[in-house]
Amino acid sequence: MWPFSPQERQAALFAVLILITGISFKLIFVVLPPSQMSLRVLDDSLYHPKININTATYAELAAVRHLGPASAARIINYRKTGRRVGGPDELAVILKRKPAVVRKFSGAFKWKE
Repeated sequence: MWPFSPQERQAALFAVLILITGISFKLIFVVLPPSQMSLRVLDDSLYHPKININTATYAELAAVRHLGPASAARIINYRKTGRRVGGPDELAVILKRKPAVVRKFSGAFKWKE
């Protein structure tokens, strides 16, 4: 029925897929001038303004991505003792997490008033 073997058909379909992908890549990135391209990484702070970690409410802290309600409660309890959170390394100690993990979401906070 088919003049090609299954392996040859698979190779031909793969070649067509590569060709179509290459053409669409060319249309998106070559045909459009750079000024019209809208493919860029947006800064998260455009949608989520930074909050002051030393004055934020429980709800504001719990809403931060990767933080959660338990961590927000730890920060609030730490502040109730009269101390202030000075930076990401101190926050890592408060939250009992690795500093590298805390640095991922520490950009959501302002550290000084």
